[in-house]
Amino acid sequence: MIRNLRSACLLMGWLGVLGVALRPCGPAHAASAHAASVQADDSTTVLAMGGWFRLRFEAEGVYRLTPEWLQSVGISPSLVRTDRLALYGGGRGSLPEANATPRPSVPMPIPIQFHGDLDGVFEPGEFFLYYVPGSENLTFDRASNRLVRSLNPYSDATYLYLHPNAPGTVLVERMDTTTHRPLNNPTWPTTYRADGLWSYERDLVNPIKSGREWLGEDFDGVLNRTFSWNLPHYQSGDSVTLTVRAAVRSQGAISPLNLRLNGQANRALMAPAVGTYYLDPYYFTRDETWSTDPGSARLDLNLVFNKQNSSAVAWLDRWLVRYRSALDPGNGPTQRIFYNASTLGDTTLYHWASNAVLDLQVWDVTLPWGVKACSLDTFRLPDGLRQGLLVAGDTLRHLVMLRGVNFPNPAEAISLSPQNLHGRTPADMVILAPTIFHGAAVQLSELHAQNDGLTTLIVDPESIYREFSASRLDPVALRDYLRHLRQRSLDMGSNTPSPRYLLLMGSTSYDTKNRATNQFNHVPTYQSPNSFDPLNSYCSDAFYGLMDPSEGAFVEGGGDRMDLGIGRLPVRNVEQADAVVNKIRAYMDPNNRGDWRNELVFLADDEDYNVHLNDCNELVRQTEIKYPQGIVRKLFMDAFQQESRPGGARYPEVNDRINRAMEEGCLVFAYMGHGGVNGLAEERVMTLPEIDSWDHPGRYPLMVTATCEFARFDNPAVLSAGERALLNPRGGAIGLLTTSRVTFTNFNLNLSSRLFRDHLFRKDSTGQMLRLGDLYREAANPELGVVNTRNFALLGDPALRLAFPAAQITIDPPSDTLQALEVVDLSGAVLDATGAVDSTFDGLLNLSVFDKAATLRTKQNDPVSLAFEYQEFKDLIFKGQATVNAGRWQTRFRVPKDIAYAYGPGRVNAYAVRDGGNQMAEVSGSLDAAGDLRSLWVGGSAPQANCDTAGPQIKMSLNDTLFRSGGTVGPTNDLIIRLRDVDGLNTTGSGIGREMQLVRNGDWAGARTLNPYYRSDPNAYQSGRILFPLESLEPGSYTLQFRAWDICNYSSTARLDFRVSNGPAFEVQPLSIFPNPLAGWQPAVVEINHNRPNRPIQVRMIVQNISGQDVYQTQTTLQSTGNYIRLEGWEGTHETGHPLPNGVYVLTVVLDCEGEQGISHGRILLAR
Repeated sequence: MIRNLRSACLLMGWLGVLGVALRPCGPAHAASAHAASVQADDSTTVLAMGGWFRLRFEAEGVYRLTPEWLQSVGISPSLVRTDRLALYGGGRGSLPEANATPRPSVPMPIPIQFHGDLDGVFEPGEFFLYYVPGSENLTFDRASNRLVRSLNPYSDATYLYLHPNAPGTVLVERMDTTTHRPLNNPTWPTTYRADGLWSYERDLVNPIKSGREWLGEDFDGVLNRTFSWNLPHYQSGDSVTLTVRAAVRSQGAISPLNLRLNGQANRALMAPAVGTYYLDPYYFTRDETWSTDPGSARLDLNLVFNKQNSSAVAWLDRWLVRYRSALDPGNGPTQRIFYNASTLGDTTLYHWASNAVLDLQVWDVTLPWGVKACSLDTFRLPDGLRQGLLVAGDTLRHLVMLRGVNFPNPAEAISLSPQNLHGRTPADMVILAPTIFHGAAVQLSELHAQNDGLTTLIVDPESIYREFSASRLDPVALRDYLRHLRQRSLDMGSNTPSPRYLLLMGSTSYDTKNRATNQFNHVPTYQSPNSFDPLNSYCSDAFYGLMDPSEGAFVEGGGDRMDLGIGRLPVRNVEQADAVVNKIRAYMDPNNRGDWRNELVFLADDEDYNVHLNDCNELVRQTEIKYPQGIVRKLFMDAFQQESRPGGARYPEVNDRINRAMEEGCLVFAYMGHGGVNGLAEERVMTLPEIDSWDHPGRYPLMVTATCEFARFDNPAVLSAGERALLNPRGGAIGLLTTSRVTFTNFNLNLSSRLFRDHLFRKDSTGQMLRLGDLYREAANPELGVVNTRNFALLGDPALRLAFPAAQITIDPPSDTLQALEVVDLSGAVLDATGAVDSTFDGLLNLSVFDKAATLRTKQNDPVSLAFEYQEFKDLIFKGQATVNAGRWQTRFRVPKDIAYAYGPGRVNAYAVRDGGNQMAEVSGSLDAAGDLRSLWVGGSAPQANCDTAGPQIKMSLNDTLFRSGGTVGPTNDLIIRLRDVDGLNTTGSGIGREMQLVRNGDWAGARTLNPYYRSDPNAYQSGRILFPLESLEPGSYTLQFRAWDICNYSSTARLDFRVSNGPAFEVQPLSIFPNPLAGWQPAVVEINHNRPNRPIQVRMIVQNISGQDVYQTQTTLQSTGNYIRLEGWEGTHETGHPLPNGVYVLTVVLDCEGEQGISHGRILLAR
């Protein structure tokens, strides 16, 4: 509802008596085009009422609305009541960035002037007149009394809202007219000239694809260009002031741009030369301003670029002409715009013709929603009678002189649906998502509601523009809406303002006007004013978090701070949006818990005198202090063998270690060093093909990449490495704290240290780990005024919490030193939030026992890489599993012979997962836990330790234990290796040549180490298995050989032969199981679809508990009916017939059809 705006509305009746005196222009106008009071009721807008149409305009001026035009665009004139038609809109130019600068928070009523009779019916020959502000930004420099007009960086159009028959609360009121008497011999200053402004500017190119400044015509292939224009109402003999702004890129030498107006003497625009370093400013801009008598109203500006080197190029930015034009309404255009810049400070009489021009009007349009028709009077001056008006000099005034009825129509009209964002209830998180991503946004909202009770508000940015910037794209409008919601939440009684989190769901572009092709500008980001310096031009989503009244302008070096946790999902299409939301779902899914949540990987670049290595090692140090239960992996590149390749130096082992870390999963992956949109490090240790190939569903790390533009997310022509890591549907990152531009190591370390030292491992007031948005906000805020910090962004869901294990595991110290070949017992407990043993916790524990930290030394692979020593717990003594019962656990293992015999401290890390934890609603307490033990000594050898001389027993199969050597499979398979040894298996791989190695087709030189894939059986150090993926195999015959060692260093080798079919692989779809949960004693029904129709198929079904133990098996041969197999009969019992306890069970169905095998899995919950 609009209130307190009566003086802003103008509805004039039929001007049957031309020349009627109107209210004179007075000092009531505010100085700013945005200085309007906010409506009293800020919980609704006029757009909440149906029946609105949106009109589009391409230029500033007075426009006409006729019945004929309405009919032409599909709006029936019969809908219009001439005494009830309403227009609403906004101001000129882009919104002010400073929060303290007043601007309307709702569409404002636009004054209209009606020409016609008063019967209320809109008939042919009748029309409305109204003023439309331009989209350009108009600024005034009081010091020089100069006006400057520049293009709006976000939009070239203006929009108004039309309602043909508004109810009473939006009626546009009549403005009273006044009578007058001619004034004799006035004492005010007088003038018959007003300030005119002409400008030329085109946005054609952004050379560094960054920032909001765009340039126009280039001087490269064409070095000589002439621009022409006729100045309206120019009087011969007057001087004009010209400003030409241009940009020049010339390396090593100044290349002048020579300017010549109407054949006069040259003026040289001299921009400094740029450097040759790739991070030097790309170009410099300069203004050349001068005053001259052009000799005529026609202006011909000739620009000639004098290239001093072949690579030099220049661009015209804009051309401005300021002049004093005669106020001659005689035979001129139907409307003209002028200003009072030259007479500021004085009330001045502006006059023109000796006789009154009867159909002439002058409107004061300083405020577009406060348009006033000025009173025109006849004044007696020394040289006779003159028609004119008084213009107050208290502020710059924007005036339009108009006569006649020949005014343009709008460019377009579309119907609008009702909306009222002002009345929406605030929520914990706002998701800004265009309509195409609404479905994905709803899914994510539901995920948060189910998992942590977070409330979410989903809003289309276009709907925000309609209410907060009169439909113009403007990032400030999006932020204004967030500020409105926070204030509304306080007004509704909340103790803390909401929203607290903002998710920008959609890609963005430096090209906010979509001038280039293939744009993906769904939710804009803030672009810096600087577009010429790669070190100081940036984009930043942090702009949306500046909520305080004193903030918003985002001045570099200022004290702005984010009040919201902000993240972006830079998705370009619906498929990507759905894929990222599915990744978040999988990340939240308790079924994907595992000891990967206890792993943190740190990668450090080489060279640069170890600055990256030292910085990375500092993050490691902070992590080991703040999160001792974590297992830290150090990938310091200079510690690995560097190889010389045709494309340059490479670290193949580092690539392999990174890919393996991703495949196995880790909680955090941090990198310090050089990088770019194509990957990490000059040695290409992480490449785009590798990122795209990652496939590790549910096990996604937070990537912290303190490097250069790893995720330049605002360039639609490039899908950067960081974006790929997030958008990979089955692998990569769950989120990235990463960079979009060039950054510097000192600031990178500052931000990264704040993250790891102060926030990453900190809990909030509720006892939970901080959400990603909070991590970004807290790490960035102390230096948000620094451009380097603004180059960091969170790509990911800001409301997501990292998957830290929630509870603590205690590990009882062993009574003595761990010695080689000694049998060791370890025990401990899982604690609840109070520190007591959690007797409700039953589950499985993963245990990693490490030998003493190894002292490693870098290799000085490059001249500027210095020697560096560091320590790492890298040698495993034992990696196994133990069951947790009523919160307590114990296990036994035997120490391998290959430990380091010197005495020293080792360590133990443990991770446990609760059985049935996937049914979150049914579980009280933590779903998983982690702990560590540092007071552990390792060294020496156990006396009288005996070993047999036989190596381990090894069984190999593909996809299932039923597979027989020589069988046929498709190109993608799982290799299953079962191992057993009475003395215990050597899982450490620390002895030279004693790793678990897999060899393909006899190539022992290319053997693959499988130690990281080994998992012991629960409570059994003498047996376990390996599950290793074999992917993208070419058709043909294969032989696999696998060698393993026991702890006494005796080995065995096994062999498996198979053939990969050159036809379509045997494909089996996921199981369909019902009923699920299985609550009664009826049998479960399992249905499987496959691609081997109408053939006999051998079917085997295995049921396992959550610990991986087989509890039931059945085998039969069925004739497939089409592509369909149906199994019945399992009633939730053990093979012995005894009922199984309630919980989650894994069903595996293996189909064997003519030598080919297909496998499918599913889960069922017993809940009797």
